[in-house]
Amino acid sequence: EQICRVHTPEYVDHIKQLSADKGGNAGESAPFGPGSYEIALLATGGVIAAGNAILDKDIRNAYALVRPCGHHAEADQGRGFCIFSNVAIAAKEFLLRDSINKIAVVDWDVHHGNGTQHAFEEDPSIIFFSTHQYPHYPGTGAENERGLGKGEGTTINVPMYSGQGDEVYQEVFQKVL
Repeated sequence: EQICRVHTPEYVDHIKQLSADKGGNAGESAPFGPGSYEIALLATGGVIAAGNAILDKDIRNAYALVRPCGHHAEADQGRGFCIFSNVAIAAKEFLLRDSINKIAVVDWDVHHGNGTQHAFEEDPSIIFFSTHQYPHYPGTGAENERGLGKGEGTTINVPMYSGQGDEVYQEVFQKVL
């Protein structure tokens, strides 16, 4: 149920079936071996558990070091070694809490988190902020990609050039984010 808030049931079933056999390919550049469905569930569950522990005030902060990371996974296909969009699934889960009505997802990586952006681009309750080398894989994340419909303006892409250092990142995080 949690995963299907972001991914189609057909896609989830497809991954489960391939994983139960010899593995396969979730989509574009997303090969996986047998048992990867269960591992992907654990990764997603780890992100949700970390966030819930913070929201429940059991801990003050967390870092969920999980693989596959998930930010390239689309609703109906994996991409870039990502099977499920862990952060998107967790964010949708947290919005079900009475105390949460707005979430900011900050993605800094050499690659643009296309799957995460697509999961949120029409949702005004989630701000997606991304720094990434552009036009590196997957070729998305242009500055003019700003969300759609009610989510217009809640997507903030900051394309960066290779080799930009700490000073540039610090300026982007302080002035743009």
